[in-house]
Amino acid sequence: MTTQPYPEQPYGSYPPPPPPKKKRVWPWILIAALLALCGFGGCASIIANSDKAADSFQEGFEDGMKGAAGNDSDTAPAGSAVRDGKFEFQVTKVEQGEAAVSWSSLVTREAQGQFVIVHVTVTNIGDTAQFYFGQNQTLIDSQGREFTNDFTAEAYVNEPGEGAGEINPGLKFERVLVFDVPADAQLAAIEFHDSAFSGGAKVAL
Repeated sequence: MTTQPYPEQPYGSYPPPPPPKKKRVWPWILIAALLALCGFGGCASIIANSDKAADSFQEGFEDGMKGAAGNDSDTAPAGSAVRDGKFEFQVTKVEQGEAAVSWSSLVTREAQGQFVIVHVTVTNIGDTAQFYFGQNQTLIDSQGREFTNDFTAEAYVNEPGEGAGEINPGLKFERVLVFDVPADAQLAAIEFHDSAFSGGAKVAL
């Protein structure tokens, strides 16, 4: 049997590659549209949240300015009993415009401006003894200025040793605070503390 030779192929020739398949474009268009919508929604949400944050900051800033101007909602009305720590404080009398205080006709202390004399009842509302110090109390005027007490002047108007002292639970005593302030100062409030590091409680004068 004779064999038929395979037809000779030209050197270097190969069958042509199949034509490329056409890519479907519409799924990608749909995905891009969905991403665009989601992105728009996210941006809108971010903008809305930013506006809310800005409004909140503005409200807080305005509230802080009101407090600085003296519209302090934490200040109790005049005559109220206020509490700080283990003590309850109540102002019973205020004297303003005193030029001097005296312990006797021979011992007198003159004010640099004017003396403000604040009579206060201090009650220990805790369950252990607590020391009271006049130096922990602060007078505030209408300009927001803060004044410490005049410990020496207090020695002229309190009984000896009553500028400071320990108060047992359930007991109270009467004390007099003296502040040397400018002659034109307008009283606003007094801030009481049961210690040098307590938060304090304000009451209007």
